[in-house]
Amino acid sequence: MEFAPPVIDLDDEESVTVSAIRRACELHGFFVVKNHAVGLELVENARAAARRFFALPVEEKMKLRLDPKATFLQGYAPLGAEASDVANLSLTGNDKKNVIPKDLMESFQVADPGLVTGRYPGHDDGAMRDALERIFAATRDQGLAILCLVGKAIGAPDGFFKDAHQGSPGKQKSRTVMRVTRYPSLSTFGLAHDDADPVLRIGPHRDLGSITLLFQSTLGGLQVQLEDGTWVNVPPVRDSIVVNLGNLMRRYCNKIFKSSIHRVISNEHSDANDRYSVILFMNPDDRATVAPIPQCVSETNPPQYEDINAGAYMDCKITQLFDENAKEFKGKCRYDD
Repeated sequence: MEFAPPVIDLDDEESVTVSAIRRACELHGFFVVKNHAVGLELVENARAAARRFFALPVEEKMKLRLDPKATFLQGYAPLGAEASDVANLSLTGNDKKNVIPKDLMESFQVADPGLVTGRYPGHDDGAMRDALERIFAATRDQGLAILCLVGKAIGAPDGFFKDAHQGSPGKQKSRTVMRVTRYPSLSTFGLAHDDADPVLRIGPHRDLGSITLLFQSTLGGLQVQLEDGTWVNVPPVRDSIVVNLGNLMRRYCNKIFKSSIHRVISNEHSDANDRYSVILFMNPDDRATVAPIPQCVSETNPPQYEDINAGAYMDCKITQLFDENAKEFKGKCRYDD
């Protein structure tokens, strides 16, 4: 079944754009934007850099292994290193496919280059650094603009979300990260796609932060779960960005805006083709307080969440995502949603 999140033209009148965003966020928290400011060349350069990096020997990639306890979350996460469903209470992966890693992907991510010097391999004379830092900057700027539109859609004070997602050297730590991912072809594991029983590549989960901006692979595979439990495909749209809300935005909006469960599965392209995606996860600055904004609180919709510190929330969730014993923490984080 196909799912058609609204395609929103950022060149439209702002009032039209804001209204469309509000409808999408109230229904399922997914929408697609076109005529955005991130050039297609930047996206293709990032994908090309990802292909070169993931083709390196494992031992070379592991020299840059991500350390979840580091000040900034950056580096390489090998196959099976991340357990996305564990950071979401009551969501589980498809355990019958336990012959392969739960999250059938490898990734490399970078933190804000304005806040920290990135760690990169030395195989391409700085081309990967240039590609990822350029797309980080462009996508973050676009993300801040989209956050402002989401703020208008929910009735937040002008600049509210932008102010909470700035980050500044020496003052405000930000957990916003850019990630490139590779989903190896199923043939790599001696597997084959079956329409009746597709292979789970990332388990069902909600994103943790405020918004996610995805440059989706043309090969597809992304699915969203509707409220009735039905899983539906999100078809790729050329030169667009898929935007979805995360759990912290749901907290800000006191559940008026949705943070939908989604996953990645195999399809007819998966047997012989690697799948590459480029993603920006926008998270509030560590110092930010995340609480239902007054415009989302009423007698009929009292506060659904306590006030929390964004940094403490992310610390707990990153442990759940990457700790080797993450399953032991499932449901034990005070911030579980």
